[in-house]
Amino acid sequence: MLASGVAVQDECLRVYEDIKLRRRYKYVVYRMSEDDKVIIVDQLGEPGATYEEFVGHLKEAEVVHDCRYGVFDFDYLIERTGGTSLTQNKLLFFIWCPDSAKIKRKMLYTSSKSAIRKKLQGIHAEIQCTDQSEVGHDYVLEKVRDRERN
Repeated sequence: MLASGVAVQDECLRVYEDIKLRRRYKYVVYRMSEDDKVIIVDQLGEPGATYEEFVGHLKEAEVVHDCRYGVFDFDYLIERTGGTSLTQNKLLFFIWCPDSAKIKRKMLYTSSKSAIRKKLQGIHAEIQCTDQSEVGHDYVLEKVRDRERN
């Protein structure tokens, strides 16, 4: 538990390990419990789930003016010399705090992020999103490639 007073449910880490080690899921979306004291699993994406489905689940929070965290097993192509390509995948951590979310909710999610983020070992990049452009596939792909170049 951190200064924000929010804990992380054990299931959050178990599901993350299922993504990372066993590829049992394509993604997980996390949210605060009803009493705002614990981060819990909200949605799971089966292995064949798409990035668009993941984004859709993140954006469901916008309807109720709330935020979400998420982890997605992001696949992309690397072009190699000689015309061949290689599929690569990276685990990405998202914090979705849309502009429409209430300020108190944004503050809670931002101050509690490190509670869950520190438990998720092996994340390649963190993507902070406030609108559709920052969660778009091309934008995220560029973030992943920038991270690899540095």
